[in-house]
Amino acid sequence: MAPLPANSTSRLFVDYVTGSLATSQAHTASVRFKLGETTATDTQAGFFALLTAFGAGLFSAGWQVTGCRVQNEGSALTVPTATISSLAGFVGTASAGYSPSKEALEARFVGRSPESGRRVSLSLYTAVLTPGDNFRWLASSGSLATQVAAAIDVLTDAQLDGQFVCIDNTEAVWYPYLDVQYNSYWETELRG
Repeated sequence: MAPLPANSTSRLFVDYVTGSLATSQAHTASVRFKLGETTATDTQAGFFALLTAFGAGLFSAGWQVTGCRVQNEGSALTVPTATISSLAGFVGTASAGYSPSKEALEARFVGRSPESGRRVSLSLYTAVLTPGDNFRWLASSGSLATQVAAAIDVLTDAQLDGQFVCIDNTEAVWYPYLDVQYNSYWETELRG
């Protein structure tokens, strides 16, 4: 299957920091949305709903959004956009069990386009989650089942049509789990 250009959909970039410690890292989450069906502001609200469903307790104390940017479909430019107050006000609350190595842990929701089969993912660095026994937390069982199920419900919410889409601009079918893995790039960065 031939690759599609990265700017084949509109994208919201959510910049955030994983906490208030000196070891906290800056990251960016990217969310694709259908311009015309929804807006960047509505997509920010959808992203806030995802964070809220996941829960502030699964994000390190001080985890917060630092800004948002938008790239419209077909454009090569990203431009800053005002961050909605609810998203700017979301702050992580977890303080127990932190270690600098958790900065390399990537939590990733994965899905596919129902039309082309192209893969879609949404990654977050929380600095709190653990990989679990098989690097996967199910929405149906386990200690994170409630949070993972609630987050999947947001990703698949029909009221959020046009948000969290695939690169081919179709509504994603999200798998009922969350993968948590060590990201090799951040492992190398944290080695110094």
